[in-house]
Amino acid sequence: MTGCLDKIHYLCTMNNEEFQFVLRHLGDNPEELLLSARRYPGIDVPACVDQIVARRQLRYKVPEWYACSRLLMSGRVPAEQCSSEITARMKRRFVWGDSLCDLTGGMGVDLWYLSQGRKKAVYVERNPELFAHTRHNIETLLDLGETGTSLLPNDPFCPEWCFVNRDCRDFLDEDWQADTIYIDPARRAASGSRVYDLKDCEPDVTELLPRLLSRARVVTVKVSPMFDIARAASLFAVTPRVGVTAVHNECRELLLAFDPEGLLPPGPQTVCMDYIDGEMRSFAFDRSEETSGEVSYAAPMDYLYVPDVTLFKAGAFRTPCVRYGLSKLDVNTHLYTSDRLENGFFGRVFRIEETLPFSSRAARDIRKQAPAANVAVRNFPLTAPELQHKLGIRDGGDSYLFGATVRGMGPVLMWCRKVLQVVLMLLALCLPTDLWARRTEPAPTVEELCRVVTNPAPMLWQQGKLFVSTVSDIDVVLHPETSLSDTTRRDWKGTLWRFEAIVTEENWLGQPQVWLQFLSPSGERWRYETGRGEAVLADTAWHPRIPGLLPLSTVTLTDSLLRGRTFYLRTDDERILPSDSLSQEAPSRKYCPVRVDSVTFGTDQTPLRVWFTRDTLRYSFFSALPGSDTAPGLDRFLLSADPRPDYPDISDRRWEMICRRMLEADMTSEEVRLSWGRPYRYERTVTTAGPTEVWYYRNGTRLLIVNGRLQSHGI
Repeated sequence: MTGCLDKIHYLCTMNNEEFQFVLRHLGDNPEELLLSARRYPGIDVPACVDQIVARRQLRYKVPEWYACSRLLMSGRVPAEQCSSEITARMKRRFVWGDSLCDLTGGMGVDLWYLSQGRKKAVYVERNPELFAHTRHNIETLLDLGETGTSLLPNDPFCPEWCFVNRDCRDFLDEDWQADTIYIDPARRAASGSRVYDLKDCEPDVTELLPRLLSRARVVTVKVSPMFDIARAASLFAVTPRVGVTAVHNECRELLLAFDPEGLLPPGPQTVCMDYIDGEMRSFAFDRSEETSGEVSYAAPMDYLYVPDVTLFKAGAFRTPCVRYGLSKLDVNTHLYTSDRLENGFFGRVFRIEETLPFSSRAARDIRKQAPAANVAVRNFPLTAPELQHKLGIRDGGDSYLFGATVRGMGPVLMWCRKVLQVVLMLLALCLPTDLWARRTEPAPTVEELCRVVTNPAPMLWQQGKLFVSTVSDIDVVLHPETSLSDTTRRDWKGTLWRFEAIVTEENWLGQPQVWLQFLSPSGERWRYETGRGEAVLADTAWHPRIPGLLPLSTVTLTDSLLRGRTFYLRTDDERILPSDSLSQEAPSRKYCPVRVDSVTFGTDQTPLRVWFTRDTLRYSFFSALPGSDTAPGLDRFLLSADPRPDYPDISDRRWEMICRRMLEADMTSEEVRLSWGRPYRYERTVTTAGPTEVWYYRNGTRLLIVNGRLQSHGI
C-alpha cells in the first residue's frame, strides 16, 4: 500500500515541465517515447506516457476534461470505462432533487455532469488511487473553472462536494440521506471476465435496492447494454423506468430508475435517446403500447424503415407500426415498410430500388450491378459477412443491401439507397460539374481534428459557464437589469462574463419570452433577448450565437487541440498577419511546415485567432469556429499533412513555383488551383479548340484555360 500511496503522491505533484511534456506529445507514438526516454532528463517518461494514453481516450468522450491541462489520469481502464460527456448529460432526466450521491464514483465524469445545478454532490469510491486522482481533478476543475477563475464550493453556481473513500456497502451503514443515488456496478468478475447479469455484478444491486431506497427517494442504476430489460421485472419488486442511450446509433448504456414516489418528470415508462449529428433525439413509449398494438404485415413497398438501435434494445418491435402506421416484413424481421415517406421516423429511412429473391441468379445480377455496397441482414439465413462473401462484393459505397425474411416470400434481397442520398443525387444532376472538389486526404483535416469543439444548447450550459467578450460595445447586445454607475467599465473587450440562468418573462403582449442571464465582470446582471418562446427551454437543438460573446471553453479546447502541433500553411496571402508589421512580412511560401503556438479569442465575425511560428518568426490569422461556414475556417489556412506526396506527377520545379504562388504557361488547372487557389467565378464554353474556361480572381486577374491547360493571364 505504501508504494501505491507514493505513486499517488508523485502523480498529484507532477511539475509543470511534466504537464507540458504530456501536452506536447499527445499526438506522438507512446512506444517511441518510451524508447527515447534518455532524451528527456528530469522527466518520468513512463508515467507521462501513461497519462498520454489515458488522456487520448478522453479526447472525444469528455472534451472539456481533455482541454484541462492539469488533470491527472488514473490509468487506461478507468478512462476507457468512464461515461462520455454526451451520455452523462442524457442521464440528467433520471436524476431528481438537490443532492446526488454516486456510490461508484470512478473517474467522476457522471457525477460532474449530473450534479450541475444541484446543491450537493457526494463522491464515493473504494479504490484509493482512483479516489485520490479524481478528487484532485474535481478540485482542479472547481478551482480553475474553465480558465482560471475561482469556482469555490460555496459559489452558488456549483454544488458542495463531499469525497468519501470507502466501499459503498459500508457507507450505506452510516446515517445520511440524498435525493438521488446513482450507482454503476462493476461488470467484471473476480477472474477478469465480463458479466452482464445484475446479480453477477459488484455490488449486487438486486440485494442492495431496499437499503438504497432507504437512503434516497430515487435510485438510478447503470447497467450493461447487454442486459435483458425484460429480466428487470423478475429481479426487483419495484418496476423501474428504463432509459436506453446511444451515440450515432451505437447503444452505450441502459438505465434503471427506481422512483416509487413518482418524483421524476411524468412520462412514458421507457425512453430511448440517441445523439446523432450534434442533436439529441428521443423516443418514449409505454409497455402497453407495445403489447396491445395491432401489427400488419406486407411485402417491401417503396420505403424501408430501420429503427434506431435503442428501439431494438428497448424491445419496441410493434410500436413503430402503431406510432407511424407502418407494416412489418415478418414477425421476427424487425424491419418496416410503407408506400409513403415518414419524415419523423426514429431511425433510418431507405428508398427501395429493387427487391430480389435470394438465389444464385440474383447474386450474379447484384455483382454486375455494383461492386460495393453496405450489407446488413435481419432474420436471414446468412450473416452479413457471409452474404457479402457469397455475393462477391466489397463493403462500402452509397448503396445498401438488406437481406431479410419476408412473410409469404421467404429470404429476399432489397437494394436500397438512403433517402437523403437519393435527394442529393437528384440535386447533383441539376448542377454543373464540381471542378473544385477537394482531393481526399488520408490524414484528418484540421476541422476534423477540432470536431469536438461544439457549443451545446443553453439548457445544457453549466451555471457559471464563462464567456469572453470579443467586442468593446457589448451593451449593444446585452441589456443591464439596473442602471449602470459612472464607474462601470464600458470597454468590454476581453472581459469575462458568467452565465447565470435561463429566465422566462412575459413581454408586453403577455407572451412568455426567454432571456439568457449573465453576470458582468463587476457583478451586474445583464440579459440577452433570445426572441423565442417558452418552448425553447426543452429544445436541445437550439444553438444561439450571441454576438460579441464567445464561450471561453471553445478557445481553451481549440488551443489544447492545436497547440504544439505541426501543420502546413495553405496560403500566404494578406490574411496571414505578422506579429510585428514593421519588421516582418507574410510568409513567402505556401505548404511550408509551421508550429501552432497558441489560440486566443479574435473578433465577433472571426472568433478565433491562431498564432504560429515559421523559421523563428511569429504570425497569426483570424478564423471562424470549427464547422462554421460564415467566415474562413481553420482548413482555409492549415493542412494537417504535407500535400507534396499527394501530387507525384508534379515536377519539383513546378512544385517550387506553386509554393511561391507563381504561374507559367501550360500549367494544368489543378496546378493553377494549388498555386492561386479557387477563383471566385469562372465561365465555361466549348469551342473547336476544346473546353475553354476563364477564371476570375478578386485582385482583377483573369486566367484563360483551354483543355485543362493555362494559356494566358492578364488584368
